[in-house]
Amino acid sequence: MNSLNLHQKINRIKNEIIDPQQLGKMSYRLSTHQKFVTWYHSQYESNWFCLNCEKDDETVMDPTTQDVSFEKQNIQCQRCGISDPQGSLVSTKIQDREAWKSAQSIVSHSFDRETIKATEKRSRERFERIQSGETTIEDEETVLLMQWRALNNLLKSQD
Repeated sequence: MNSLNLHQKINRIKNEIIDPQQLGKMSYRLSTHQKFVTWYHSQYESNWFCLNCEKDDETVMDPTTQDVSFEKQNIQCQRCGISDPQGSLVSTKIQDREAWKSAQSIVSHSFDRETIKATEKRSRERFERIQSGETTIEDEETVLLMQWRALNNLLKSQD
């Protein structure tokens, strides 16, 4: 399956099935050989969708693989007969850690050591909450924006 066709099918499933369910902002992951797709966020994961049939109601976990590790359990489509291992959870955690390191490098060049030290713990805690799925980047940004506005209002009232 070529990449363009794969992304067209993924987008069609997302637009026709996932978005109307209003499940919030979700990411998708593919099975090992890109025969199935599922959507997920920290609270929910959808059923697997067969990218051949573009259906989820015909996909089941292969019972002969129940005793193997999660990543190696096969998904089967009962309609067209294809199967594929789930594969590792595609995670942005590695990319997030790289972005975190890059951001820390920028911070170290932009702020004095005292400022960095004063904010380091809260920043690390925020990053860990995002990594664990306890919260989202959007939620953390909202909190930071509210804190920034409150601080600005406090400074303006002192003038």
